Amino acid sequence: MSLSYLAGIIPESRYRSVRHYHPHAKQLRTHNKQLIIIFHIEGNVAIVDKILASK
Repeated sequence: MSLSYLAGIIPESRYRSVRHYHPHAKQLRTHNKQLIIIFHIEGNVAIVDKILASK
């Protein structure tokens, strides 16, 4: 399985603050809930737009 396939399962974010980075942005919270990864899919590649510290 590729990362882009697994990232394709995650739905697009409905939050405007996340979509600010890309119109089809998705977000993923890490296991320890300390980071939020904002990314989007282009073709066969998952592109990370921003990594934020969770509040």
